[in-house]
Amino acid sequence: MKDKIMCSTSKVMRLITEFMRRPLTRIAPILTLWLAVAGVCIGQGNWGSFDPQNVDVTFLPPPGHNIKLLIDYKYTDPDGKNWFAPKGTISDGATIPQTFWSVTGGPLDGPYRNAAILHDVACCERTSTWQDVAKMFYNAMRCVDVSEFQAKYMYYAVYHFGPKWTQLNSTRPSDCLDTQRQRVSALIATQRFQYVLSQPLTVDDKKAVLRPLIGREPREDEVQTLFSQSVKSNLNLRNQKAIAESLQNSEKISDAQVHKIADWIQKENPSLETLEKGQPPVDSSPTTTPSP
Repeated sequence: MKDKIMCSTSKVMRLITEFMRRPLTRIAPILTLWLAVAGVCIGQGNWGSFDPQNVDVTFLPPPGHNIKLLIDYKYTDPDGKNWFAPKGTISDGATIPQTFWSVTGGPLDGPYRNAAILHDVACCERTSTWQDVAKMFYNAMRCVDVSEFQAKYMYYAVYHFGPKWTQLNSTRPSDCLDTQRQRVSALIATQRFQYVLSQPLTVDDKKAVLRPLIGREPREDEVQTLFSQSVKSNLNLRNQKAIAESLQNSEKISDAQVHKIADWIQKENPSLETLEKGQPPVDSSPTTTPSP
């Protein structure tokens, strides 16, 4: 028996030695897979960890672009703080200002989906400051290997144009399984939707209407067709709230300003502290939302 054990051990050691002799380009994919299974972030640097690494979700039926979490998951940030997203959470990614989707795409289909869901949840719970939530969002994006440019661009978006609050909740509100609940009132949503139906809209306004319904930036050649189809479909109150929120965001900053910001970040690679100062100068004074 002892000889068999020694033989097996010897074979294992030879396999390990052979594996380590392989070129890095051949073993890197294997190491990346192992790190993902282990829940370790694959971005370079200390960005924390997800547990589990891959989030299991299902997309809800249209109209609208919403997902539902099928599992509990958490993100542990570099300081060791845990951020949770419970099973059953419904998220639309709309705490990431929709106007900024024109550069990076919709938050629920891109590589930063895990981080976007956590940001939605944290903005509903409001048990941490909005500044800490924005920083968590940045670190979580880098954790899943979102590029530095994309992460900084989205950090700028949520820091200056995302939800803000002044009072903290001591416990998680019971209705935060639907992360949209606290953001737009039914009255505002109904009024905005009536405006959409009754007034001629600019192309930018039509894009704002479409973003939350299709979950991405609409192409120029499809705006009119998609808009006509969307307003004729059976849009529920949730859809109307999403449209109202998207229109509000588009009024705070234009598509042209968004692309100017993206160009600046791409060229200058500013620090997070510089991003927080709001350069290049734009009108970024969103209304502070009341605490629930």
